[in-house]
Amino acid sequence: AEMGVLGAMILDPDAIHEVMPVLRADDFYRDAHRIVYTRICAMADAGHTVDALTLFDALTLHGETGGAGGLDLIADLCGSVPHTANAAYHAAIVRQKAETRRVIETATEILRRAYSREFSAAQLVADAQADFLAIGAATDASEVTLRQATDLAVAEMGRREAGEDVELARLEPVEDPVQIVP
Repeated sequence: AEMGVLGAMILDPDAIHEVMPVLRADDFYRDAHRIVYTRICAMADAGHTVDALTLFDALTLHGETGGAGGLDLIADLCGSVPHTANAAYHAAIVRQKAETRRVIETATEILRRAYSREFSAAQLVADAQADFLAIGAATDASEVTLRQATDLAVAEMGRREAGEDVELARLEPVEDPVQIVP
């Protein structure tokens, strides 16, 4: 899924706009994917065209080519995408897996603390509740209202129509998002 997301972002500029509001760099499991995603987002934010060659040049310019897996990884990413239309779906998978890893990491840390015998049961329970609530809050914080997304899209289209250099805006999460259930 990570390769599918990144490959779609390299091959289709529209995929960048679909994925950026959904994923953060730390949602990626592989370090190389984190580096590539961060560079793609930086390029898009700066209004630069993203494709395999411009991405490789940007990674080289910032000394990130080795950590990102070089031209071979970029080629693999581009070749791993059967269709760019699935970018949002793959991004949702990456996000869900990242959230699952955060739960596992938190549970592992709670176990470590419990076995250390440094904390009382009440402290462990309180810490565990706080840790899991923080994960839940971070998960919910990625949600935005339909109104926010629409306002942002309309404003960006207006700036593009006016011929302005458009820097991609980021949606700010809402405190209490309205859930739309099909």
